[in-house]
Amino acid sequence: MTLAEQEEVKKALLRGEITWRQALDGITKSLVKPWETKEWAELRSRHIKQYCEQCNSEKDLTLQHLKQPISFASLRRIVHNHFLEEYKEEHPIHAAEPPPVKRDACPRCSSTAIYHMKTGDQKWKCHGKKMGESADTNS
Repeated sequence: MTLAEQEEVKKALLRGEITWRQALDGITKSLVKPWETKEWAELRSRHIKQYCEQCNSEKDLTLQHLKQPISFASLRRIVHNHFLEEYKEEHPIHAAEPPPVKRDACPRCSSTAIYHMKTGDQKWKCHGKKMGESADTNS
C-alpha cells in the first residue's frame, strides 16, 4: 500500500465513510511492505543524504535516525481506546444474573460439601466442618 493510499484510508476514516475495522484491515492486509515500494525508495533518496544534517553521523542513516515513530502496539492501543465506547454502544452486553441453582446442603451448617453415601445406614455425610466441630453424619 502506497503512502497516498494510506492517506486515502485515513481521510475516509475521518470522514466516517469506513469503520475503524475496515481501515485497520485495509492497512494491515496489504501484501507489499511500505519500504519495498518505488515511492518509498524515491522518498528515501530525496530525504536521506550521505550524513545526518542534525548530528553529522554517517552510520545507520534512516528517516527515523533521531526519533523513532510510535510503535504499532501503542498506535493500536490509542485507536482501540478512542473507539471503545462507540463499539460498546453498538454491541451492548446484556449481562443478567444467572438463575439460582438448588443444591443439597447440610441442614446443620448449610455447607454444600456433602457427599451422598451409596451403602450403609447413612444417607449423606457433611464435610463442611466449622472450627472445632466434627463432620456431621445423617442416619
